[in-house]
Amino acid sequence: MLMCYKLHDGGNERQVAQLALALDRARFRVHVAAFRAEGMRERELRESGVPVHEIPIRSFRNSTLVKGAAELLRLFRELDIDIVHPFDYPTVALAVPLGKLARLSVVLSSQTCARALYSKGWRFWLRITDVMSDRVTINSEFVQEDMLRLGVPARKLVLLHNGLDASKFHPHHRGRLPGLKGAGVIIGAVSVLRPEKGIDVLIRAAALLKPSAGDFRVLIVGSGEMEVPLKELARSLRVEDCCLFYPAASDVASFYRSMDLFVLPSHSESFSNSLMEAMACGCCPVASDVGGNSELVKDGITGRLFPGGDAAALARQLECLIADEPLRKQLASEACRRIHAGFAMDVIAKRFGDFYESLLRPQRGLSGEP
Repeated sequence: MLMCYKLHDGGNERQVAQLALALDRARFRVHVAAFRAEGMRERELRESGVPVHEIPIRSFRNSTLVKGAAELLRLFRELDIDIVHPFDYPTVALAVPLGKLARLSVVLSSQTCARALYSKGWRFWLRITDVMSDRVTINSEFVQEDMLRLGVPARKLVLLHNGLDASKFHPHHRGRLPGLKGAGVIIGAVSVLRPEKGIDVLIRAAALLKPSAGDFRVLIVGSGEMEVPLKELARSLRVEDCCLFYPAASDVASFYRSMDLFVLPSHSESFSNSLMEAMACGCCPVASDVGGNSELVKDGITGRLFPGGDAAALARQLECLIADEPLRKQLASEACRRIHAGFAMDVIAKRFGDFYESLLRPQRGLSGEP
């Protein structure tokens, strides 16, 4: 059973859905559970025949916790679950102790960002689950180093990168969407609009570019709490005419294929799904040098890096790449090749499947079917 808090359009949700769809059905019966089993990923899973279950917890501080815990224990028993693998901190906090209580064959935890981003209370509880779980999966070398600093034994950590659906995210048939035709260079970002994503840095960089960079557009695809403040920032910096905002969409590949440059200006990041997707779709990536971004973007080879939060440095990188189309295309081509060679979801799903089986075999004393 794979678990995450909700099934909307966040990074963990996307990974859970894509992994559930890509795992080999000859090897595994896959179920997905979420506290809020609704949204675009829920629809995607159900339409593909993957069972989705709601664990109706609305808070860890009211009676829904007890009801949700009872429901998860019931599912473990009735579905004959062997492995539970939660992918975000609320589901880790619930599934790890309950998985142990239910005596499941394998109880996993996961960590997909720096632990310091959580509150003190959550950090305390997650340290307990680190001890209880059989293994802790991490999605980047950056998170691996963070967990080692926290004292989690290296033998317990398993690095399994995020993957992407290469049949959806590819560079074929690149071209402008309606409304973008005729524009010069398209500089894009696809992100949940939260403060830590740093989209304000991109808008500030656009304001620095405007006098000299010629015809360009900044395409921002996403929804969230920062949408209104970001639009106000664009107006205050007088770049609202070149900043185009689109709401979050399930089919983001067509947006990527409209972009020449993709910018990931996050203040913190582990292993970005949107960065992988943009690279796979033929964009030239420009990313903040934080977290695991440098594991995907090799500066000067598969894209460009800039210091996180530095709008002036980002503007300089963009100015260079806008002016140098051959360099832009060369970096984009190398970025695309790297992602399709190493991070296609069929490759990543096989790694997850092999990992799951490697833990089940000792439990069952078998070397064959899980």
